[in-house]
Amino acid sequence: MKLNLFVAAAAALLLASCAPKNQANEIASGGADTAIFGGDDVNVNDVVATTTVGLYNTKAGYLCTGSLYGKNMVITAAHCLEGDAKNLQVRFGVDMRKPALVRQVIAGQRNTRYTGKIQANMGDVSVLKYEGTIPPGYTTAPILTDYSVLSKGSKIVAAGYGISAPSRGKGEGILRKITLKVKDPTYSATEIAVDQSMINGVCSGDSGGPAFVKGNDGRLYLWGVTSNGAGLPVLRPCMFFAVFTRVDTYLPWINETAGKL
Repeated sequence: MKLNLFVAAAAALLLASCAPKNQANEIASGGADTAIFGGDDVNVNDVVATTTVGLYNTKAGYLCTGSLYGKNMVITAAHCLEGDAKNLQVRFGVDMRKPALVRQVIAGQRNTRYTGKIQANMGDVSVLKYEGTIPPGYTTAPILTDYSVLSKGSKIVAAGYGISAPSRGKGEGILRKITLKVKDPTYSATEIAVDQSMINGVCSGDSGGPAFVKGNDGRLYLWGVTSNGAGLPVLRPCMFFAVFTRVDTYLPWINETAGKL
């Protein structure tokens, strides 16, 4: 992980590692005074809502975010798959407290490169298979294949069910989105860094969630998976930058793994 001296003294973190360990009926039980943080609640008819899902671990009590893929798959972060994949639920809808639908995860696989150590090219991506098929009203986002459209300063859209008040660890469970700017498009061969210094961005619970870019046709293209970031513990968690895993670099592995699950 590339850090300058100031950031190196701060806490680099996997964005789900400190996600609140609440029970299902306690998710987002108040404290949401801003969005994702600094973003907006997602409308149920928004394309972001129809392609993004919440992930809840019924045993460990943590939450993550994921992107629908294929007829019964979810792309998320590797660090969101802790222990048995069958402990995870896929929750559809904009509020994880009152999901429109819940599907059980029946299988999952982390990328073999992932070790849990925060570093460049860490392989922080996994594939989950859930029971049944993609529900009516939901769809998959097209995958970005031309990464030349992502340069320093490019605007991207990130989404997730994470906390909205980082300093207090509150507000998780509601789907929110935020427009951010690319900080370093060549952070690593498989990752892009996004600026969060304007006190807005992704944080705990947003891990595994999607990063989109708008194409010339006006559609949102999925290009990233929320991985990790850096900030000052307690005072300014998550508020320096965030790192996203590029989907295209792992697409062959994603397709191969999906075919085996």
